[in-house]
Amino acid sequence: GRQGRGGGVQTQTAKVIQQAAGLSALADDVEALLVHRDTLREAFVQRVQQEHPVRAVLDWHIQGVPHEEAFKRLLGAYSEWRDAFGGNMIEAQQLVSQLEAGFVEFSAAAKSDVELKRREDAIKEISEALDTYDELSAHTREGVNFYQQVQEFIRKLNTRAEDFVCARGIEKQDLIEQITADAARASEP
Repeated sequence: GRQGRGGGVQTQTAKVIQQAAGLSALADDVEALLVHRDTLREAFVQRVQQEHPVRAVLDWHIQGVPHEEAFKRLLGAYSEWRDAFGGNMIEAQQLVSQLEAGFVEFSAAAKSDVELKRREDAIKEISEALDTYDELSAHTREGVNFYQQVQEFIRKLNTRAEDFVCARGIEKQDLIEQITADAARASEP
């Protein structure tokens, strides 16, 4: 169907294309969050390696800080990281949920779009035709190869037959000459 938008007319196909672009943007946002999460993780690991948190807990314990309080301090020192990771995870989950919902909507719209369906069918037919062409082309190459091999076999067989005929011709000539010579000697007194 057609829907009005800002005074203009928007086809179902244009709407589906717009939805696809929106989904692509959401996927890019999720990717950016994952990259940010990796950056946070790398910074966190680097900080832990530099600060040696076990040593800090031991130092606080040596200074008389109770064991539980030392751990609370340590966890408090890293709470900003925990919050950043948690926020990143929640935001990524929200975007993934939006992406899933958008995909369901996109799929439904794509299925109901006659023009898009026609295009998909045309692409499917072209793809099937290309597959058929590739299959026929492979069979043709196989057939050409077979006939080239057969022609080579026939050429060799023809050469052998010609050699055989020539050899028998020479033998025949030799036998005729020998018989003629023997007959001539036998007729001499």
